[in-house]
Amino acid sequence: MVTDRDSDADVRAIQWARRLGEQHYDRDECTARTGKADEDNAALASAASLDRWQEIAACIRRLADGYNTGAKRAVLSVVEQPGQSVVTVAASGEGAPYLTAVLEGTFICSHGRDAGGVAHVREVRLQPGRDNDATAAYLLQNWMQRL
Repeated sequence: MVTDRDSDADVRAIQWARRLGEQHYDRDECTARTGKADEDNAALASAASLDRWQEIAACIRRLADGYNTGAKRAVLSVVEQPGQSVVTVAASGEGAPYLTAVLEGTFICSHGRDAGGVAHVREVRLQPGRDNDATAAYLLQNWMQRL
């Protein structure tokens, strides 16, 4: 026999379950909006980094030219891979020191070897407060000091 009390308990249980379901939906929607905003922000940051990359590569070339001028000979060469965000700075000779920098999203990942044969691996986040010249210098300075 079903009483009004049983019916009230069922209604409360259903209302409670519905509220929990609504809260779950609200969390899912918030998570989806946050995820979409994060994706949009990451895409904008990557596009801005890609816009900066050509100038950073040009700054790397200027720094290598400055090094060569100071050395009074062509010690370093710079090679850019067409259509890719990759720059390699290399000293002349077999097994010579090199440094390769690759733009990956908002990071510049670099790897190479110095004159002593020591491997260098570094990841640098592009920062809006650091201009392109300073970014290129930051990438190269430690490696160049070990040539």
